[in-house]
Amino acid sequence: MYHPSEKLDQWLLQFRKNIQQEKTILQTLIQWGFANAAFEIHRKIKEFLRKVHGLNETNPPSVFNRVDLLQEGICKILRSHYLKTLNLPKAEISRQLLQKAYLDGFNQQTLDLIRLYRGDQVINPRGAKAA
Repeated sequence: MYHPSEKLDQWLLQFRKNIQQEKTILQTLIQWGFANAAFEIHRKIKEFLRKVHGLNETNPPSVFNRVDLLQEGICKILRSHYLKTLNLPKAEISRQLLQKAYLDGFNQQTLDLIRLYRGDQVINPRGAKAA
């Protein structure tokens, strides 16, 4: 028999999981030097994922099977925000990390973000040096 309290417990567990996931994503973006734009980047990536999810409504989990499509879209978002940061005064370490990531095409960063949005809590072991 299914009780309303069980449903509430499941909802609460999912809610906590979502909060932890968003916290990890925002912390990761801040570590990479996107402190001023972390919320905006997160919002744009969520919108992008909803759009891609809409294209795959017949099989929603398959959205994360298309890493190439996700990587291209997320790279575009990160590049756009990186270019906006060039005019902001930043700590030199953040600028260097972001510049290297930009020149590398944000490849590792997008893969890390895809893992985080998919729900994998494992991030690149290099931590802040991932950028």
